[in-house]
Amino acid sequence: LQTFINQKFNEGFSRNTLSNIKGILNKSLKYAVTPLHFIKTNPMNDVTLPLPNAKPKVPTRKKTRGVITREEFQRIIERFPADTSQHIPLMLGYRCGLRLGEVFALDILNDFDEENKELHVNFQAQNNTSNIWYLAEPKFNSYRVIDLDDVTYQLLKDKKAQIEKDKAYFDSAY
Repeated sequence: LQTFINQKFNEGFSRNTLSNIKGILNKSLKYAVTPLHFIKTNPMNDVTLPLPNAKPKVPTRKKTRGVITREEFQRIIERFPADTSQHIPLMLGYRCGLRLGEVFALDILNDFDEENKELHVNFQAQNNTSNIWYLAEPKFNSYRVIDLDDVTYQLLKDKKAQIEKDKAYFDSAY
């Protein structure tokens, strides 16, 4: 198991990934010891991660992130026009830099400041191991106020008006 962890390190896996692999193996084998009694001791007990200053044979793998061009984004928006449920999340991600969890945690009635043309990021949507969704602090406590451009402002203004209209129409069933 130590050889396996070292091999993954030398293949360029990050320390975070190695830690996750080690944790999964450790918990699985701990379960094999107790309560199952398949083995007497956990072979992961003495396995360690390489030192932080150790140099792998292959540089640590990095996620390559691409930038979507305006033309590519326009094609995406053509696929998801204003009357689709995906339109506003895509626009807020592209135009405001919001993370997906932040977009889905927005309460347009409270987080959209129509008077000052601002959007307040106060929460992010997350789910736990039981797949129950809840609101949490934004990642890295990145509470912020975003000044809106005219396009995004109008989009949110229209959405807010539609929500208010729906609330009035459906009353207590909303």
